[in-house]
Amino acid sequence: MIVRPIRHKNQVVGILGIGRNVEDRKRLEESLGRAANEKDFYLDLMAHDIKNFNQAIIGYLEMILQTERLDPKLEKFAQGAFRQVMQTAQLIAHLKRIADVRNRGAKSLSRKGFKDALQRSITNLQSRLDKRLIAITFDCADGEYPIMATDDIHDLMDLVVSVAMRYSISDLLYIKVSLSSEQLDGQKYWTISVTGNNLRLSAPVVKCMMSQDYTGCQMIERPDLQLLVARAIIETQKGLMDTKYHESGRGDGFVVRIPQAQ
Repeated sequence: MIVRPIRHKNQVVGILGIGRNVEDRKRLEESLGRAANEKDFYLDLMAHDIKNFNQAIIGYLEMILQTERLDPKLEKFAQGAFRQVMQTAQLIAHLKRIADVRNRGAKSLSRKGFKDALQRSITNLQSRLDKRLIAITFDCADGEYPIMATDDIHDLMDLVVSVAMRYSISDLLYIKVSLSSEQLDGQKYWTISVTGNNLRLSAPVVKCMMSQDYTGCQMIERPDLQLLVARAIIETQKGLMDTKYHESGRGDGFVVRIPQAQ
């Protein structure tokens, strides 16, 4: 209840009271809480129960594939089933990771050096990837690049580069990563540009990335959940993710903006 005096010629002549009915708000909060609990239940169901079913199926398929003198046709079918089960397991893992990233939110933000985190990620990638097919360069001026972020930020570059590799139109891919300062709508960001000479993003992927409510992702036959994990990490750090898309063909890429820390 908000109460204010009504004055006339410096004299209080009455009182104005404004009241609000909070019952609707309470019902909405309770409904939101039930929806959140239901969401967590289904995620736990996928992460544990369905995962256990998959592990049993994988075990039986492995025993079939280890059978001596296995019929070639049966072996082919078993290998196909094995691949599908592994994809299902990966799907569940990505959905659980997105939920975990969102749940942590801004509660576990701490001050980190963005340049150091990116450099470590790129070094790890370079040690794992075939240097004959994929080359990664990192362009960044000397200096400090402080951000407020969760530990998930250390996985960001690995996710973005892994996605870029899948959209390469050639086995040979040269990826250039640059980090610089940028001001957008009054906010200062550290901006990562990830471009590839043979990288071409399909229009549905771009629409998925650009849609705030994920409606664009409904156009994709198989949504790239790794891409959505990366987006969840960026948005949790209050950052922005965009794409560079050229109608003419090659040279597409991703742009990631993370707010600068004071």
